[in-house]
Amino acid sequence: MKVKISKEALLEQFVDEQQCEYYYNYIDKLFEEEDEPEAEEIEAGENDVWLKQVKKLDGKIPANCFLDKVRPGCGATTLAITNEQDVVIVSPYNSLLENKKGQHENLICYSSEYNRGEAKIGLERRTPLKVMVTYDSTSELLDFLKRKRGLQGLNVLVDEAHDLLTEYDYRDKAINRMLESLLEHKKELNITFVSATLPPIKLLPKGFEDFPIKRVAWKKITPVKLDVVVPEMYKKRKSFSAVKHAIAKRIRRRLEGKMEGNLYFFCNSVSYAASILGKLDIKQEDVKMCCADTLDNRNKLDRKCRKKYTLAPIDAKREDGTYYPVNFITTKYYEGADCYDPEGKAILVSENTKQNTMLDVSTKFAQALFRLRKSKYRHEATHLAYPGYHMNVQPKEIFTAGLKKDIRKTIAFVNRYNSLPERELGRMLEKFENHLLGEEQTSRYLTVRRQEIESETGIEIKEYFAVNESAIQYAYYAWHIANEVFSPCGLSSYYNKLRMVEATDLQQELIESKEMFSKTLAYKSRIRQFLLITDKPEEDRTETEKAFMLDIMTEHREIMDFYHLKGKDGFEKVRYRKKAVMEALQEIPIGIKQQLLPMLKPILVNGSYATKKEIKRVMQELFDKYGYKKNKAKVTMLKEICPQVELKRTTKDNKEVFVIEEKAPEENDREEIGLVAGQYVDIDEVLPPFDPLEGYGGYFSE
Repeated sequence: MKVKISKEALLEQFVDEQQCEYYYNYIDKLFEEEDEPEAEEIEAGENDVWLKQVKKLDGKIPANCFLDKVRPGCGATTLAITNEQDVVIVSPYNSLLENKKGQHENLICYSSEYNRGEAKIGLERRTPLKVMVTYDSTSELLDFLKRKRGLQGLNVLVDEAHDLLTEYDYRDKAINRMLESLLEHKKELNITFVSATLPPIKLLPKGFEDFPIKRVAWKKITPVKLDVVVPEMYKKRKSFSAVKHAIAKRIRRRLEGKMEGNLYFFCNSVSYAASILGKLDIKQEDVKMCCADTLDNRNKLDRKCRKKYTLAPIDAKREDGTYYPVNFITTKYYEGADCYDPEGKAILVSENTKQNTMLDVSTKFAQALFRLRKSKYRHEATHLAYPGYHMNVQPKEIFTAGLKKDIRKTIAFVNRYNSLPERELGRMLEKFENHLLGEEQTSRYLTVRRQEIESETGIEIKEYFAVNESAIQYAYYAWHIANEVFSPCGLSSYYNKLRMVEATDLQQELIESKEMFSKTLAYKSRIRQFLLITDKPEEDRTETEKAFMLDIMTEHREIMDFYHLKGKDGFEKVRYRKKAVMEALQEIPIGIKQQLLPMLKPILVNGSYATKKEIKRVMQELFDKYGYKKNKAKVTMLKEICPQVELKRTTKDNKEVFVIEEKAPEENDREEIGLVAGQYVDIDEVLPPFDPLEGYGGYFSE
């Protein structure tokens, strides 16, 4: 009798219960509260603010340790580049390589963005050796240096070491290769992991457990005072919209001149920022997006925004040399890139429906707080947050049970693959590296390791499958952020564990419904900005203000037309609504109403007849005289213009004609048109002089 065996049953044959028990215990330990090991303190001087000033360091980066420099931007990479030691600096981003290359001529950059052939010439000859490399190119670089110069005593500084954890979700293979290369040469190298925001020891890279933690003890630290704000709507709405409305509220106030400083929103989502910009329709020269300049990001902005906003580094300025009033920042510029805007205000944003905005407060957000180096607001910031990531909240028991199940499956894969003949194993390794393994054959916790084996022919490198412990760490870390850090009571407490931040308790910010962002909200801001500029003499207006007024003339002429028609108070009466402004401009001017009946008198007396063509001719002449071109003259408009007449349709001599009869004016009619039927007035006493080229003050011309 034949029995079909399930894939799960086949895999179960390769499960090693002892291995499972090891990893199950490892997972359980991640959830245990542990006291952080004591760090060796490196005492700084009274007035020290840079690492190069700390005498105990003797101009060198400590070797074979995790260096907690506590203070971001205190010059760790600068010290490594400028001292007399050979050093390889491993950086997470190409942008950081570009930044440092611009500051130091002696620095060699080794990555896919640079000519590696030229770099290799420098690598062979340069003394002292100063080279920066990305995660992806570290293994290749070390292999080259080993052949050409040897690695014994070479210093390797892994900068922004917290990124080994925070970036792991989408850079796992590059990080794994880099760490494995360091482990492979660990005995020869002097390795230092550097960060101002080191993660807990249990989440630090595996294989370096023997490395101590050394911490710089600064004498003077001015912490950032952080307001943790939870926006909520007066009316019940989805929680995510409340945060967006809070952002829109601040943008509106800034552009209306009711809020000081330039706004830097650290939100880590291009699509999220685009959704706000698309609603507000802010002028191009008022907004900057700080993100990777990729086709994908540009498409996101193009889909949701009606204007092409500037993509530029965090410190980029406008053409007139001023900083942008509104800036949206993604993680590309959360660390290592500084802004020197003296008016910059940091506003962190986390949204409970956007997982990529819910970043660790002890690493990424903490780094973001210190990007505004010279701002007068650098010691204060705001975090707009809605705690509780409802899309991924899981009780610990359910999460760990699912994680252990995945690890059991991964162990089965590892044992199954590694038992294959060498050639078949090689094919499976190649498929895995090229993402060709089917979903049912792979796991996020599967990785490839290398091992040096001595043979008769020399040292051989053997590759094999293994359980990825770093992936287990990240899984726990992601759960911890979503379920504990962003819990209603967790956010402030986790901030207060940092040495550089003093956070308030959660503060509620109620958003009124009228403060909801929309095209109307932006329109109101535009009107208010227009009114502010009109109060200034033309010679006192800045280039930006002149450009703004030109935009009003070309794109929003109705604002200027309405202003001349109704004045400042008129905007208040219509509550700055575009629809109301346009409707007001469609109204027939009072001068036409006052003059039409007298002009019709010669052909229209009580009981007389006139054709449709004759009535339209007289009306159109008056429309043309006063520049009223919003509508063509129609007989049906007569009642609107002259409510004191009655229009009756009839026939005479086989022609359709109209008979017009005057009626006694009502009180409201007298107030509206300012005269009784048949009364003549001097038009110059009612309206400004008529210009035949401009129409009636130009205010009703197209």
